[in-house]
Amino acid sequence: MALLLVTTLLTTMLVLCATEVPLEGNCSNKNQLMMLLPEVISSILMRYFRHPYQPVQYYLAANNAVHQREQWDVVGLVLQLTSGHCTAMFGNLGDHLDGSGPIVQRSHAILFGEDVDAFERLLGNFSTTVNDYSGRYLLVLTSPTAQQNIEWSRLFKLLWLRHIVHVNVLLPTADGTVRVYTYEPYSPNRCADPVVKLVMVIFADGIVRKQHHNLYPRRRLTSLHNCTLQVGSFEAKPYTFLERKVDGYMELGGFEGDLLRLLAHRLQFRVNVTESPHQVQWGLMGSPGNSTGTMQLVQDELVDLVIACMALDVTRSYYLKPGFAHYTSRILFAVPQGRSYSAFEKLFRPFRIDIWAALGGMLGAVATVVGVLSCGRRVRTWRRFVYGPSVRMPLLGALYLLCGGAVVVVPRRNFARSLLALWLWFTFVLRTVYQGSLYLYLQRSATYPPLATLDEIHRSTLHYHMVNIAMRFFVDRPDIKPRTRFIPAGLDTLGAQVAGMASRYHDRVVVCPQDMVAYNNKLNRLHGNAELIQVTRESITLFPVTIYYPKKSFLTQLFDREVMHIIESGLMEYWVRNYGDYDFEANRRAPQNTGEPHKLTLQHLEGAYQLWLASHLLAMMVFLLERASLHSPMLRRILTSLSLMSGCIADGGIKHLLVRETVGNHFSEVIVDALHRYYVQNHSSTLLMRLSTVSRQTYELQSDIMDEVMQRTSHSIAYEYRSVTYHRPSRRPRIFNLAFIDGYDAFEQLFSSLDPAQNDFSGYYLIVLTTLDTARPEMLAHMFTLLWTLNVINVNIVTADLQDYSHWQSVLMYTYYPYTPAGCERNVPQLVHRFRKGARRYDQRIELFPNKLSNFHQCIITVGTFHLPPYMLLSRRYGQLRYGGFEGDLLRALSVKLNFTVRLIEPEAGELWGRLPPINGTEADASGCVRLVLTERVNLTLGRFAIRGDRNLVMKCSRSYYTVRMVFAVPAGREYTPFEKLFRPFARSTWSLVTLYLLVALCVIYMIRYTQLPHLRDFVYGRGVSTPILNLLSILFGGALQQLPVRNFARTLLFLWMYYCLVVRTCYQGSLFEYLQEHKNFSPVQTVDALVGQNYHFYSLYGSSLYLQQMPRILSRITWLEDEDASIERHLSRLMTQQAPATALFTDIERIAYHNRFHARDGFVHVANVVLVRLPIGMYYPKKSCLANQFDREIDSLLTSGYVSYQLARYVNYDAFQEPSAYHHVPRPLTIDHLVGCFETLGGLLLVATGLHLLELISRRFATVRTLLTFLQTV
Repeated sequence: MALLLVTTLLTTMLVLCATEVPLEGNCSNKNQLMMLLPEVISSILMRYFRHPYQPVQYYLAANNAVHQREQWDVVGLVLQLTSGHCTAMFGNLGDHLDGSGPIVQRSHAILFGEDVDAFERLLGNFSTTVNDYSGRYLLVLTSPTAQQNIEWSRLFKLLWLRHIVHVNVLLPTADGTVRVYTYEPYSPNRCADPVVKLVMVIFADGIVRKQHHNLYPRRRLTSLHNCTLQVGSFEAKPYTFLERKVDGYMELGGFEGDLLRLLAHRLQFRVNVTESPHQVQWGLMGSPGNSTGTMQLVQDELVDLVIACMALDVTRSYYLKPGFAHYTSRILFAVPQGRSYSAFEKLFRPFRIDIWAALGGMLGAVATVVGVLSCGRRVRTWRRFVYGPSVRMPLLGALYLLCGGAVVVVPRRNFARSLLALWLWFTFVLRTVYQGSLYLYLQRSATYPPLATLDEIHRSTLHYHMVNIAMRFFVDRPDIKPRTRFIPAGLDTLGAQVAGMASRYHDRVVVCPQDMVAYNNKLNRLHGNAELIQVTRESITLFPVTIYYPKKSFLTQLFDREVMHIIESGLMEYWVRNYGDYDFEANRRAPQNTGEPHKLTLQHLEGAYQLWLASHLLAMMVFLLERASLHSPMLRRILTSLSLMSGCIADGGIKHLLVRETVGNHFSEVIVDALHRYYVQNHSSTLLMRLSTVSRQTYELQSDIMDEVMQRTSHSIAYEYRSVTYHRPSRRPRIFNLAFIDGYDAFEQLFSSLDPAQNDFSGYYLIVLTTLDTARPEMLAHMFTLLWTLNVINVNIVTADLQDYSHWQSVLMYTYYPYTPAGCERNVPQLVHRFRKGARRYDQRIELFPNKLSNFHQCIITVGTFHLPPYMLLSRRYGQLRYGGFEGDLLRALSVKLNFTVRLIEPEAGELWGRLPPINGTEADASGCVRLVLTERVNLTLGRFAIRGDRNLVMKCSRSYYTVRMVFAVPAGREYTPFEKLFRPFARSTWSLVTLYLLVALCVIYMIRYTQLPHLRDFVYGRGVSTPILNLLSILFGGALQQLPVRNFARTLLFLWMYYCLVVRTCYQGSLFEYLQEHKNFSPVQTVDALVGQNYHFYSLYGSSLYLQQMPRILSRITWLEDEDASIERHLSRLMTQQAPATALFTDIERIAYHNRFHARDGFVHVANVVLVRLPIGMYYPKKSCLANQFDREIDSLLTSGYVSYQLARYVNYDAFQEPSAYHHVPRPLTIDHLVGCFETLGGLLLVATGLHLLELISRRFATVRTLLTFLQTV
């Protein structure tokens, strides 16, 4: 019906015009305009507004009914032209407010308005609920109006208040054309201030004058022109770090901070961080006015975006606008550490429960057989048959053999011997396996596994600690509410809770993202902490992280496009992995025993001492029972029967950057354009220089141009004026320079007075040549020749015929290119551009200061260097000097990237870096490569050139690409002798306790000897035992006893000493076997004090003497070597072969690593583990060189790619400076060399025995000696 009504109205208007019925205004003009405007609208709709799911919303507003009918006429023609191609919908601004039905945001709309007031009424009814302000909008002014009558500023401010930027305004004019306008919200020096821009003019005859081909480009904004965006954030490590500067400015770090920093660089904006109010962190999301924290900042549009571990959430997405998810994490539990095994539990870890059960069953079977065969006289024959008639204590003998004892009595019969051989073989295998495994388990700090699943956490009694917004993850488990504890809001309070789970908290689990755990684990590893945070294997939910914007923000599409590119490049994953250790499963595994064997300490043997103490308590209980049995006949009968049934005592147990359009002089406009494009810097002023030597007229002309230029640029550029006769010192060389001259004489006087220390010749130089006629090419060539001698290449000379006032007047800009395919170091003037008068805008694509050093076209760059491994390796082949080394490879990579040819020059013999000239000296006073640079015989020099302040005063340095560590090279430590290896298994504390126990035992024996009480001697170590000291030592070394005690207390003491000796001997034997096979040396000297204290003699190149001036103790005993690498090589070879003991060589660690790589078969040179000096190295150029900036850019790209580190790894070997390699427990046959220490011990004991024999022979004549030997024999 609406289409039929529109068709009827259009037919009536055409009939009235054909019958020449007068209408309002000129009918022919209106018809022409009314036909052009719908065609333009339909063309725009067909090209930019066609969408498979979004209809085009039509909104109309007029001030009277007549104009409203005209609007309907235009709409009708548009509908006819787009019928079947675009879905149309007439927007009713009141329908969506009733709240019924689902609300769908519309992103394509066309607004017809009579004037700006009409548009204000329409836009005033828009809302973010129904209208997507980031969509495409078309505004049509339906009244032909002169352009000057439109309130453009007001109209576009209405649009900017709603952040509608994808918009165009159609303006039909009285001359029959349609103009298309839009606006730029961000432009240079204008932030969030709309600037009107004419996009297109469409004439009635169909001619289109385009300024822009695309009315709705996908990249509507590509730069925010250094404007500031307010960013809401808080500290949530590792997502965001807040680094507070001294001036109060906060810088954002973390991997989301890195993302924002890269976005700021690509989109050219600055960041101003706003913290969450009251440190509420995320806060709660609610209706407007009810939100808290960071959500309140973005909902109230106090910030442009928020970033800080922001998870995608339905409630947040309803009130805010989410961006593209740039990272997906996991929510999981941080759980406490598992309980450590006690020292006593470690004794049972070598075997599993089933093995212990089988062993117990077998011992039980043995005890049963012995018990059965010990009851009654009828089984005496079986007893003799099974274990022989002379075996009186079979159960104690079986346990004695199990613990590693010897056979006291060997049975005679074959069956008994077979049983004994089987038992010996079984106990040997079992004991060997247990001893080898126990030695490893004693050194481990093993723990029970931490909680791994969600069900284990729910079954535990631990409290749930989480931030309040995390309760949404547990809506299906209301039963955990009583155990939930909310973490109070504050400065990284969640991160503090997670960090405490490493070792502080044991009564809770913390709900957190996995990245916080990975960050703290990496931090703990860097700090050397052994405890890492454990997490569950199961995650609670996935955690997509994004950036949130206000509901009507236009930044979403702009940021999302860049974020997707960053994700596709892999940078986001790289940043995330750079901030954390994500190998959670490796952290759950028990620590492996890698590396060399450790000495056993008291903590390792704590379980053995606990068992020893328990056995002593058991022995005391048995002793008390025996004492009590004297007064209780029943107890005495029980003990007697147990003794008779078992044949032995019951065992104690078993062992686990606009041009404002300036108006005025054409010459000034060109200068202002160049200044705005290249000289606007916040941190550096522009040096202004002028000199006129021709006439007063040129001087006044310079003044006029300078006044106009400075008036138009003073708001963005700071100027500093300098005259030729007065040189004001500057803190740093001037980069931006503007010079006004009127001829070659003025140019020569001005530039000849420049000082490289005050002017950076690699900076920007804009020279304004104010001649009264056209500049001659010969004069320009002479100027460029002088500029090249100063190495000034970023220079433009601007000139014009100032006597020409016609419209043909042009401003010419000249420069020169030193390196071209036509030749090298050329100074031919080249025309950069001709700026014609009358052009309102200049082509921004013209590069006024192009990069002239990106291609040297195979021109020669002379390099001064010398042979210094591994930095520069020089060799002659077929009469040519070839180069290598990692700095040589860097030079070759630069030559390939910049396309130049390298020519090498070596300094005079015996000179490497060379010395600097004195303060008042000349260049001839220098030496080495320094002299080559100062005399400009070379373009640069390199070869482990340390960047120092004294060198920077006379030369120009590059960016440092490596840091050299200066150390002392020392010889290897002395190797352990075979005899010293015998004492390595135990630490000093363990040896002390073992010796203490032996001394206590000896003291007890001697006390019993001096008391001369036979019943006490029989009670403690048995009746008939005449050599207790020999028995004590025999059991300690694994020997047998000839006579066993009969009484229970003596047997218990014997069993305790046997078990103690078994554990000590097992640990000693297991460790000794590994130590004997090692080729271990004493550690080399590691400190400077130790080198001085041990009277070491020092050697060094004389070129490195500057770094030792603060060490007088070293300078007093140092020998200076010749400045050549051969002297270093000779001394390293002497250190490697131990020909120069007690000497130390001062050199860089890379030189030592180079020597170790290529002489690994002959041995290694070690270093003292103290870095005396760290030297950043780089290249040095002449003070006025133009190469430094270009080379620095290329070096930066090579450093970022890892090229320098990769090339260095080809020449050095750092293995000798690391910890000893992992010792693999692979059994190897022992050789005589391994057992030399044992043979030395045997020889020493034989000498002792020989000495005793001589004493016995002497004792026949000396009674005192005989009495002493008799006493020793009796004990």
